[in-house]
Amino acid sequence: MLATVDCREIQAIKHELAVYVADQLGAIPAIKLNEFVITTLDDDDAIDSRTVVDSVREYLESIGESRNFAILPDGDRVIVHSISGKTIERRAGSAPEMFSCPHCGFVTSYEVEYNAHKRIHYL
Repeated sequence: MLATVDCREIQAIKHELAVYVADQLGAIPAIKLNEFVITTLDDDDAIDSRTVVDSVREYLESIGESRNFAILPDGDRVIVHSISGKTIERRAGSAPEMFSCPHCGFVTSYEVEYNAHKRIHYL
């Protein structure tokens, strides 16, 4: 089973939120353009939308934004909606570029480390 979290109004923290929610649920996140999808390792396991809502709320509380956003469950979707019309934005350059190895999935924010890692696959 899977659950989708709509992040249109919180694009700047979508990646961090996906990692947090996936970690809380012991699930796998998949990032899309305006949302992320959480799926379980076992297809027979169900994801409770209330648990997803609670995890999203906890994360927003941890960054001091819980009063500005409503978390609305809608079937297998969870929508994060701004109460006041405010969106979360980040200053330019605050999100580091990430490099991911196409062979094994190794991830780093350092291009030099990424290039050195890629070479081990061709030894």
